[in-house]
Amino acid sequence: MRLPLPNLDDRRWSDLAEEGRNLVPRYATEWTDFNIHDPGIMLIELFAWVTEIDVYRVNRIPDSHRLKFLALLGITLQPPQAAQTVVQFSLHNDAAWPNWFGSPPAVNWVELPATIEVETTEADRPVRFRTLEAVTVVPAQLEALWREDKDGLLDLTTMWENRELLPMFGDVPRVGDIFYFGFSAPLPEGQTVAFYLRFAGDKSGKEERQRLQEELRAGLQDCLPLPNPCLPENYESPAELTRNLLHHSVRTVWEFAQLSGNTISWRSLSPDVNEVFDDTRAFTLNGFVRFRLPAPIYSVSLSSSDSPRYYLRCRLAAGEYDAPPILQAAFLNAAPVEQAVPVSSEFAIATNAIISYPPGSPPSTFGKFTLRFNAAGEIAALSFLAPEAEAPEFFITRLQLPAGSNKGLLGCELRLIDRGLGEPFQKVVLEPVPVQSHSVEIFTLEDEAWYTWIRRPDFDASSRDDRHFLLDETTGTVTFGDGERGLPAPGGALIFARYRTTLAAAGNILPEKISRLSNSAHNQSLIDVAAARAELKTISNPFPATGGADAETLAHAEGRALEEVNRVTRAVTVADIEHLALTTPGANVARVAVKTNLDARYPCLQAPGTTTVILLPQISAPRVQPSSGLRVAVKSYLNRRHILGNRIEVVGPVYTKVTVQARVQSQTGTDAARVQQDIMQALDDFFDPLRGGPEKTGWPFGRDVYRSEVLHTIDNVSRVENVVTLELIANDGEPSCGNLCIGPCGLVVSGEHEIVVE
Repeated sequence: MRLPLPNLDDRRWSDLAEEGRNLVPRYATEWTDFNIHDPGIMLIELFAWVTEIDVYRVNRIPDSHRLKFLALLGITLQPPQAAQTVVQFSLHNDAAWPNWFGSPPAVNWVELPATIEVETTEADRPVRFRTLEAVTVVPAQLEALWREDKDGLLDLTTMWENRELLPMFGDVPRVGDIFYFGFSAPLPEGQTVAFYLRFAGDKSGKEERQRLQEELRAGLQDCLPLPNPCLPENYESPAELTRNLLHHSVRTVWEFAQLSGNTISWRSLSPDVNEVFDDTRAFTLNGFVRFRLPAPIYSVSLSSSDSPRYYLRCRLAAGEYDAPPILQAAFLNAAPVEQAVPVSSEFAIATNAIISYPPGSPPSTFGKFTLRFNAAGEIAALSFLAPEAEAPEFFITRLQLPAGSNKGLLGCELRLIDRGLGEPFQKVVLEPVPVQSHSVEIFTLEDEAWYTWIRRPDFDASSRDDRHFLLDETTGTVTFGDGERGLPAPGGALIFARYRTTLAAAGNILPEKISRLSNSAHNQSLIDVAAARAELKTISNPFPATGGADAETLAHAEGRALEEVNRVTRAVTVADIEHLALTTPGANVARVAVKTNLDARYPCLQAPGTTTVILLPQISAPRVQPSSGLRVAVKSYLNRRHILGNRIEVVGPVYTKVTVQARVQSQTGTDAARVQQDIMQALDDFFDPLRGGPEKTGWPFGRDVYRSEVLHTIDNVSRVENVVTLELIANDGEPSCGNLCIGPCGLVVSGEHEIVVE
């Protein structure tokens, strides 16, 4: 939707002319002729016409001005976005392994480096994706899932095969609960193996991860300068710290089976020495778990009915969940992929070209070089540089030196766009389009020296010596400066570009569409494509590719600006605090209550300037309380946004156990035991903290228990004639015929009701 811009001046020609005539008696009392033939009236109407044109131009705000207005709000047009998904690989030799006791079997695997390209098999135009991380494909499959808690072992394999949602630690996770992943073959020792996990819920996706990272970065900026107590001892960089997100309460330990003497024991994997890296934030975010086993893994049987398998297990070591983790899918040998692939070129090398390189052989994959072309467009001089030279490094897909009368060939992920003209606002075009904006790099080669240009949204702050350029991602147009705002492309300079292209929204493909390694020049320079295809049994994307989007339109950006203006960013009112507490990044909060001028430690006194926030996590357990980590996370989020002079305290509810003693008359011919059961269930539902209360949205915080409402709840039960007697008991106290008073931070929980049905 577009911004509702005001009509700055709604006067028309007739209004302006009438206003001018009405001003005549004030400034020219001797003027008496107001007919249209009067020269003065004619001039007034002429000026009204000119003024109407000016008013029209004032109300016409061009798109360039709208973009500047949006930039003042920190909103710019979003460039085309590349679709992303996860790809799973499998090997041909993935048959079940025998149960070895003593020396485990040898494990074969295939290593695929990062940036390997995979594609769909559409005949007209295959859609290519690029892996974002390296993956070691091992001959193992996930075969079994188990859970172990205080009640013992539970086999969840059948549920997983039926694609049901799996509560990993049950409905109420407890410290000591264990979840097992059983594999058909051993994982290799000393090799990093990727394991992708996907969870149910709307707070486990990419958006929630981004919100957590942004909040962590903002918190680090508040803590600077270094050193400070907000940073861990092994702090390296904000990017590394925000990548490894930790849960605010839960800590887990990963273990594998190893042989100790003649017995099998469970050995912990240490994240400090990169034996395990859990990117799922303790099973709360979709992500990867990467293992590098320090010793051989051995097969075990969890029960008499379980076949020997190679198990990895995760143990809940400490902390409390806000909501139980629900596993939706799990895949071994997986890697994230993005629908954005580099653009490459091949340059012919003249037979008489002068080629030089440092001592040793020419570079094979990455290299630094300078070149010069002849009149035929062939490379006349090619000079490879030392690795420490100050020059950009390029990915070389192919290098064939000239031999005799045969020309050579240089293939690299670099494209020659044009030559500089030295003219203002020179434009060059990148193809194919659209391009991935953050991947675009512009270089100029001037007298065998490389210069890097910097992308800017405009030239407003550019000086005459700044090597800045503008980019239109949709059309691929690159614009250089004019000599006053940004430096023009120097005359005769070779203009090169390194970038990736994407299909944007067209890259959002369906599941199971990616099925093979691409035979692209990029892949051929990294691996033996034919051999890798022979080793790999399947390549597939279990989930659809999402996130691909075309360049944002101005109208959409204006609508986003309206949402941003209306978005709650400050904890000013009670509604603001409640909304921010519910939407705290990484926190699963079911209900929130905000009490002003209240300190939970002194509920009977007024506490001006103190606001108490009461939390209820999404755990269906009696007397559930928010963990200390959850309270700290919500409080930290609110403290960065509350107004000065207001102190925020975050607490859990104070529970009051309510027991109902009642004697009920049922209708004639009914089953008294069934009526009694229905009454007790109705009372339990009525007092439920999450689903109870008069509105069935959870018992309101601090709301008293009224005898009349309890009577109404019992009377609404089917086959109940009337309630003869009713008494309420609070916390095993004395029975009362009146209402029960609940404190301002209170919730109720059902006791063991005593219902007699006559």
